[in-house]
Amino acid sequence: MSLAEWAEGIEGLGSLVPKGSQVVGHSRPAVTSKHMAPGWRTLVTEYTCIPDVAHPWDPDVVRSIWRFAPEFVPMWERRVLQAQGMVGDEGIIITGRHALGRVIRNQHGWLAPLRVTMPTMPCQGLKFARPNDIAFVHEDVLEEGQSRDLPGPYLPFDGTMLRKAAELAIGFNMSDKEYRDFLQATIIDAGYEEFQRRQEAVAQDMDDRNRDFVPYARKIAERISDVQWGEYQRSVGKGEEEKKPFIVVP
Repeated sequence: MSLAEWAEGIEGLGSLVPKGSQVVGHSRPAVTSKHMAPGWRTLVTEYTCIPDVAHPWDPDVVRSIWRFAPEFVPMWERRVLQAQGMVGDEGIIITGRHALGRVIRNQHGWLAPLRVTMPTMPCQGLKFARPNDIAFVHEDVLEEGQSRDLPGPYLPFDGTMLRKAAELAIGFNMSDKEYRDFLQATIIDAGYEEFQRRQEAVAQDMDDRNRDFVPYARKIAERISDVQWGEYQRSVGKGEEEKKPFIVVP
């Protein structure tokens, strides 16, 4: 049934409803490709060992890392992202995050090719080889409601980088499969577990609030007389007072 058919017979309303060519249609384009989906898409990801001008890596932290993991190399990850549905230069953002690469000399398995721009040596007083693997990108955990298409919040090249490198270095004596599982548990699963802990904290807070509310509600209920309860029960299920007809004046 159309709107015009529904309005027939209702006094004063029929003349207000558009008919025929007066009706304006509204539609949304169908999503026919991944570029039209909501969120962000990564256009370019670049890795370089050249220190970023605004956020250079700290050579003292690198020296501390080399004490237990000499195969780690400081890197900078640059990503170019664009909001879905945008074209040209619209909706473009560029992010930068510190990272650590690895120089794997005794390779046991296949490694994806890694293109890294190298500086002129020595760099900030250090010499190192070109990395052929990525250990991790140094970024914080995304907060609730943030798009998972975006990188995590920026973290500086400081003690947080040193602690994470020390945790990952534990797996250097593991097999390739054991090390991959270790990275999965350390980088991915740990973030998800932190999210679950936050959810459980919210649920616990709601339980505490409910426990505080029940005694209060019980006291309120005890003040209600039997007569008031009876009037309420008799009113349950009854319709509202019949409304009087009205006329819409154009």
